[in-house]
Amino acid sequence: MDSFFFQDKLEQSFNRVTWWCNFIEENEDKLNLKIIQILSHVINMDHIWIYRLKHLQPDSGSYDVHQAYHLKQLNEASKREWLDFWFNNLVDSSLPEAENQTSSNFSLNISFNLLMHHAKHLGQITMLCKELGLVVDEPSLQVIE
Repeated sequence: MDSFFFQDKLEQSFNRVTWWCNFIEENEDKLNLKIIQILSHVINMDHIWIYRLKHLQPDSGSYDVHQAYHLKQLNEASKREWLDFWFNNLVDSSLPEAENQTSSNFSLNISFNLLMHHAKHLGQITMLCKELGLVVDEPSLQVIE
């Protein structure tokens, strides 16, 4: 898989999460707690997965709930960390070839799971918002170019 293609998909997906952060901030009084919990979970898992890739201890748990204004800050920090990691560490030329391939495959696997995790939960949020009668016109992830 072309790493620039995948990096672009990660960036698009994080931009979708940012769109949802803005939507939730603008409509917070119309939403139920479940929607905030789901978006908090998505952003927490982004943080947890990038910290695991970096062999660090994450600062939050997977089901910590955050205020709407704080979600955007957390998402932007995770986005920067993911894209920096992807760009700088996907292929570590200092590793022997076999170890390098294993490291790259592991990073690809976790990154692919991040995309699927975003798609699943952002879809849930869309349906919950529509059930509340809110108009949702979120940007889509363009996989086929």
